[in-house]
Amino acid sequence: MRYLFLLMLCILTLAPLDSSAQRDRQQDPKKTQQDAVEKQAARRAKVKKDLEDNRDRHTSIQDRKTKRRMKKTRKKSQHLAQNKPQPFYKRWFRKKGFK
Repeated sequence: MRYLFLLMLCILTLAPLDSSAQRDRQQDPKKTQQDAVEKQAARRAKVKKDLEDNRDRHTSIQDRKTKRRMKKTRKKSQHLAQNKPQPFYKRWFRKKGFK
């Protein structure tokens, strides 16, 4: 009987502490959403920076002849792509008044 009383006393003493602790941990939904947006923007910036670093590293590894060939090919492809019309899905789904 004595052990039962002590057990009940411990349970009743600790029960309110658990429930109040859970209420304190709730966060503001706007702040949570803002944190998610910031994390996503940071992740995108990191991916973009990594891509540029990898591209620079790839170029720096090449020898002089290869760099010239890459530059020539890039210029040629940009020149050919200038007069090419946009794909149909971009023309169909663009906003009116924008090109």
